[in-house]
Amino acid sequence: MTPFARYFKLKDAERTDFRLSTKLPEHLRLYVDLDGSLPKVEQALRVETPLLVVEGDFGTGKSHLLRYVEHVLLGPDSPLVRFEPVYVALSGFHRRSNFLSVHQQIAPEFIKKATAAMQAPGKEREKRLDGIHGITENMRLALRDLGLPGVGTAHPGATTAKQWLMASSKLSGPAMAKAKFTCTLFEEAGPTQIVELYKAISDLHRSVFGKKLLLLLDEAETFSNVVDIDAQASIGSGMRTLFDSENQSLGFFLGLNTPRVRGGIHPLLRSDVQSRIGNRQLRLKPLGTAEDRSQFMERLWPGLTSDANSLPFLLERAAFDLVAHRLEDLYRRLVRDEEQLFATSSPRDLLHVLSDIGLNAVEKGVEPPIRADMIRRWYAMTKG
Repeated sequence: MTPFARYFKLKDAERTDFRLSTKLPEHLRLYVDLDGSLPKVEQALRVETPLLVVEGDFGTGKSHLLRYVEHVLLGPDSPLVRFEPVYVALSGFHRRSNFLSVHQQIAPEFIKKATAAMQAPGKEREKRLDGIHGITENMRLALRDLGLPGVGTAHPGATTAKQWLMASSKLSGPAMAKAKFTCTLFEEAGPTQIVELYKAISDLHRSVFGKKLLLLLDEAETFSNVVDIDAQASIGSGMRTLFDSENQSLGFFLGLNTPRVRGGIHPLLRSDVQSRIGNRQLRLKPLGTAEDRSQFMERLWPGLTSDANSLPFLLERAAFDLVAHRLEDLYRRLVRDEEQLFATSSPRDLLHVLSDIGLNAVEKGVEPPIRADMIRRWYAMTKG
């Protein structure tokens, strides 16, 4: 057991801080819903095609919430079995990135779903594509070839199909002619046609496995890096099609760092996109008051510790002052005014501060006043 874990009586004997990871399932279950977000998310998941924009500042829990949807709300034990999540965190956009750049990050996950559907036992592969709305002949050829034996190896048919579905410019003319593709995917109809491909794959997945796909697209604020007008229009067209009210095949949740978007140019601010987003928005708030921080820690703490009656030693201002006075080097770096202290802090900010103070306390051998009655008793003593 680490000194940190022993100090705080933590369940995780190897933990060295309070930071939560969205990559660890056990951390996802520690999601604290202060804004009444989860009932709204569950309500959204009950409609035919869920659509939601999760907004908030850095560290307010957007990624945590999307991952919670992926692994908990839509996990193996979930009653919401109509959907299978596809999580993608966007990155690497520059001034001229267009919707093809978006597609090339999303496509690998959708290709995995399409491949699984085409290779699943049961109906003949060809028949699985019958009745899929809006599927073009090029899509049909590519999805069919994904089901060829040897997919994932150097099998020519499957390799060519993957290249076409990725809208790859590396696909040569002879290779396209051999596969009977008439044009590259992105040239065929641009962003709209690519979204139609996602819908077709979702229809295919539902027809084989009984579940539609729910795209969880995170870090959408990175679109702010795109300043070229034509590139923005391309991304805006793709987003508009994803949010289109006529979409009956594919659910779509979007994570967005709102301050980064509002301060600049962003495809989601286009009127044709905003009109389709409508009221499908969920805003996560920072921990703006002492009461917010107190409630956050009260609800998180039992999940972190082996003693459900324990409370974090920074839950109240008195405890903060006590530890800060005992750790003078750290105290000098912290704001003492209650109105300013964590005035706009996020859950991530608060957990980082708790970790830093806890680590310093462990190093300096400060005894933590963990229990609430100890904190109240000390506070009463200081007030005379």
